[in-house]
Amino acid sequence: MNIAWYRFRCTFARRWLGYLGVALLIALVGGVAMASVAGARRTASGFHRFLADSNRSDLAIDSGPYDPKVIEAVGGLPEVTGHQTYVAFYTARLDPDGAPILDAVTDQGEWVGSVDGLYFDQDAMAITHGRMADPTKVGEVVISESMAELTHYGVGQRLPVGVFSADDVESGNEAAAPKDSLTVEIVGIGVFTDEVVQDEVDRVPRVLATPAFTAKERQWATYAWTGLRLRRGAADVPRVKAEYAGLLDPGSPVFFRETAITAAQAQRAIRPQAVALGVFGLIALLATLVLAGQALGRQLAVERDDLPQLRAIGAGPGTTAAQGLVGAALVIAVGVALALVVAVLLSPLAPIGSIRRVEVDRGVSVDWAVLAAGAATLVVLLSLVAVTLAWRQAPHRSAHRGRPNARPSRVVQGASAAGLSVAAVLGIGRAVRPGTGRTAVSTRSVMVGAAVAIMAMTASLTFSASLDALISQPQLFGWNWDEMLLASSGYGNLPKAATAKVLDADSNVEAWSGIYFGSMELDGMNVAVIGGQPDAAVNPPMLRGHALNGPDEVVLGEQTLEQLGKKIGDTVSTTDDSGPARLRVVGTATLATLGVGHGSHTSMGTGALVDYQHIPGVHRNDAGMADPGPNAVIVRFKPGTDTSQAHRDLAKKVPPLAVSGNSVDPVGVQKPAEIVNYQDMGSAPAILAGGLLVAALLSLILALFASVRRQRRELAVLKALGLTRRQVGATLTWQAAVTVTIGALVGVPAGIIVGRALWVTFAHQLHAVVRPEIPVVAVALVTAGTVIVSVLVAAIPGRAAARVPISVLLRSE
Repeated sequence: MNIAWYRFRCTFARRWLGYLGVALLIALVGGVAMASVAGARRTASGFHRFLADSNRSDLAIDSGPYDPKVIEAVGGLPEVTGHQTYVAFYTARLDPDGAPILDAVTDQGEWVGSVDGLYFDQDAMAITHGRMADPTKVGEVVISESMAELTHYGVGQRLPVGVFSADDVESGNEAAAPKDSLTVEIVGIGVFTDEVVQDEVDRVPRVLATPAFTAKERQWATYAWTGLRLRRGAADVPRVKAEYAGLLDPGSPVFFRETAITAAQAQRAIRPQAVALGVFGLIALLATLVLAGQALGRQLAVERDDLPQLRAIGAGPGTTAAQGLVGAALVIAVGVALALVVAVLLSPLAPIGSIRRVEVDRGVSVDWAVLAAGAATLVVLLSLVAVTLAWRQAPHRSAHRGRPNARPSRVVQGASAAGLSVAAVLGIGRAVRPGTGRTAVSTRSVMVGAAVAIMAMTASLTFSASLDALISQPQLFGWNWDEMLLASSGYGNLPKAATAKVLDADSNVEAWSGIYFGSMELDGMNVAVIGGQPDAAVNPPMLRGHALNGPDEVVLGEQTLEQLGKKIGDTVSTTDDSGPARLRVVGTATLATLGVGHGSHTSMGTGALVDYQHIPGVHRNDAGMADPGPNAVIVRFKPGTDTSQAHRDLAKKVPPLAVSGNSVDPVGVQKPAEIVNYQDMGSAPAILAGGLLVAALLSLILALFASVRRQRRELAVLKALGLTRRQVGATLTWQAAVTVTIGALVGVPAGIIVGRALWVTFAHQLHAVVRPEIPVVAVALVTAGTVIVSVLVAAIPGRAAARVPISVLLRSE
């Protein structure tokens, strides 16, 4: 061992650059691998950290018109340990004369005022710009991000507003004066706890006013929502829901929002992202082992020439094998240490997606579990690679191996026969032929490394293209129609006959179906449901089985089917207004995100489609309407229709349908939380995938330098025979181009296969319609760009090769 250490110290000065290159390679790719896995864990746990920090409620109830006695009764239930409430107000901006700007009532969204701290210290709103309003100040408000996006309001803006009575607004009294007028200042923009990873059903623009404002305007409050903290959390929710229903008159509408369901929806949206990031980390780990193992092999090959001399002076197999391991051990130790630094420096890229903007612990994060496991894995595996390579090239084993077959390569012969230049033929030969003896260079391993990196990049592009297709094609996530007419955010009803008359007379409409929203107990599990007509003209896209054909059938979301432990053909029990019923499961569908705002509603993998007569009667009958119809109507336009114009034409026909205090709004595509979340992933995946490609190019540069170093005599002979400096450089250029091109020929199809497989798995997890995409143009551009960059970086060792001194090298031989 003393001999090995002595030799390492003596040769370090002329080999330190090679050692440094290998260490940087381990640092870059290993750091990306650990950062990806740590980022996956940080993303997966982000929403739970946010909920814990917000002092979350376990259950929220719509307690109807604000009544302190009802809220006090709910707060007195034995399972309730704490409760806070908000109330809603009718408001509008005022013009300089103090008159309401009537078209602004809708763009004000939902104006809510905290009664006793809800959204301030319970279910605390997350502020993303500015600050939280002072609870003691009447004139300070904060707005949701969706409100800021809709109205372009900003922090510091002052708004004159009026507060109106519910009687005046619901009676349509446009001449009514506001009951109170004041000027408020927007001091912050943020998101509510149920909007962080939200679908667009819940994307209601909101203004949050302070408890001081609520105390001043309480007499004009309309409906109320109350957040409950329960003794046993989610375990107490079923009992509290039943107890609350018992406090109300029979037949009263009941709406709940369960935090556990919100959290589960958020995790469904976040989990595939986290899994994809973790899988990328594992691919990066594989790339680390391939690229770093190749680099270690090249570094050990540089030291191989001196091994016969060591053996001649009496060094045994252990000494000759160990002499190269001293440098390898140092490289691995330094590389892994730097990889830890890289992983920590990349940690601010996580979490990814919508959860990122409300991350509780922003900035640098140190995941000791991932870093420790990652460092140990790299040290152990790379050490095994180094020991194996060192033992294989020991002269005691080399003596038992025959000389490599030196037959000329058919590829080289073909290039020569094709009339390519001398530099091209030599470069191709250096790329496909490893060399023999002291000129041996592991160029084929570089091809493997390039193939792995290009495969990872191509898989990433294929996955991203499929994700983009999912986001841009609503039919893939259940929105199998063009427009929806929605009554009072799903809480109201459309007049049946008048709606049919309007839609049947519209020349742009191909088909339409009325739907109802509600929730039902299926085999004891509360499930959000859509009520439709059997054999309806418009249905969500089916995944398995068939659509709803009869009143005793049910179509489920894939996840709901799994949760119920059922399969197609089984039956589930329920209870409707007529009493107990049995429904047969006839299929599964990608259910669109539909339902009442801030209440229970269906999404891609969850919910059920049933005959509308099973929907509780309170949702099917508006007592103030002569001919109550559905909560919403879904409309499909005829093929070839100008959908934008069709939307505008239909919107003009909607106002007469708003009767009995109901509003009717044309609604475009409502994206589920998963889709909204994926749109916010940012650049982190591209940065990490780019890191792999950079590592592959670094590996190529190291290989080319090793080639120049080990084949200096060959280059000198070629120059002596008349090869110019430009031709020497061109030889290295051809070598790089051919090496990366062969890697691309393997990596691109492999990447497409891997990317499609990952996407199919991913889409099945989402319960979306599976339709993978292959980004041919993007893959071609990235592949061509990689080859071009490799040619450019080859100029660095090319210049070194062109400066090879002929006389000195030949004289040394």
